[in-house]
Amino acid sequence: MQSLYTNVPIAETISLIKKIVIEEMAYEPWKVSLIEICLVAVMNNNCFQYGDEFYRRINGIATGTSVAPVFANIYAAQFEQDLDEWRGKGLLSYVRYIDDIKFIFEGSQKQLSSFLST
Repeated sequence: MQSLYTNVPIAETISLIKKIVIEEMAYEPWKVSLIEICLVAVMNNNCFQYGDEFYRRINGIATGTSVAPVFANIYAAQFEQDLDEWRGKGLLSYVRYIDDIKFIFEGSQKQLSSFLST
């Protein structure tokens, strides 16, 4: 079992958000650039303290970041759209609640491996 937050690809999700604000929301270029700059700054500088030591998260998103739920939800929504190709090809059921995902897959080990690498 893996955590969604620590596996969300930062650069890919920022690109997806840029695409959404350009194509679906028709934001002006300067607003798109500002959103990108802010997201890069926030998502690539997640720092936390454990004891007396400070650390910077290098993979995924930090749970406590205020933008994290929306960021993860946008990534998961795209992921779910990409799953449509698997319906009827082994994916019997897929359910997500916030960052918890459960699926039922029927097929060979090779098919399952291919599905999991999607």
